[in-house]
Amino acid sequence: MSQPAQTSQSTLQACESLIREHRATEVKLDSLEALLNGVDVNVTLPPDTAAAIQEILAILHAELNTHFACEEQALFPAAEKYHPMVLMEVEHEQLLELRTQMEDLFAQAVQAVEAVAPLRETGLQFIEELRNHIVREDAGIFPTCERSLNDLEKAEVIAGMDRIRAAAQVTPTPTIQREPRHFKTFQFQDGANYDRAVMVSQLGEEGPMKIKQMTIQAGESLPDHWSPKAVMVYCVSGSGVFKANHQEQPLMPGTGILITPQLNHAIEARTTCQLLLVMADSFDH
Repeated sequence: MSQPAQTSQSTLQACESLIREHRATEVKLDSLEALLNGVDVNVTLPPDTAAAIQEILAILHAELNTHFACEEQALFPAAEKYHPMVLMEVEHEQLLELRTQMEDLFAQAVQAVEAVAPLRETGLQFIEELRNHIVREDAGIFPTCERSLNDLEKAEVIAGMDRIRAAAQVTPTPTIQREPRHFKTFQFQDGANYDRAVMVSQLGEEGPMKIKQMTIQAGESLPDHWSPKAVMVYCVSGSGVFKANHQEQPLMPGTGILITPQLNHAIEARTTCQLLLVMADSFDH
């Protein structure tokens, strides 16, 4: 984790507007909680109760979208170099998923009594988790940001949030969308029949990361060279020697080596070496 650029005694408060929004959100959550606790789960939602819940849900939908955008597009990018914000982003995702479930159940509960109890349960869970999220930000994340950010960074955060809120007055802020999580498989190849001294094949790629297989035949070598990216070398089978910085590191099955960008290095194979290579911009994180 990086250290703060300075310990600021600034009068600027980057999170002040976010804290005010938290207090306003808590008032709406109190009203929503009272409405949900008062519903009769044996009948569909009465029109007046449905209208009151719908009004609060609509306001929360718009205001949370803008609030989360202010955090993720203005505050978190500035604070990330001082403190990881990924946990807050994950909590945002979980809250948005709960909100969607609650909104869907509300639409059903107006017409189907079976949806009323799940609506109350999901709504109360949403309220509890959003309150807990607010406490974690107020007590932990926001004070950390205030201590870490310097005056210029705070001013940029405030200006960025002002732009987001101004845009929301014209066009409602969309719900945050994440790239779909996924996985890929790759198969390590049997290099026994390779007839070249050194054979490299790409097994997979994900963003800036590339995964390759290298086979170096017995008695052959990979000459001195360097990579513009960080490289992890993992010996799957065989034996050899890794050379860099006037040092030698034995390679054997299970040996892994992390190589920083632009480090001159070479590999000699005593027996045929099967190596797994992972190339990335950095392994710092």
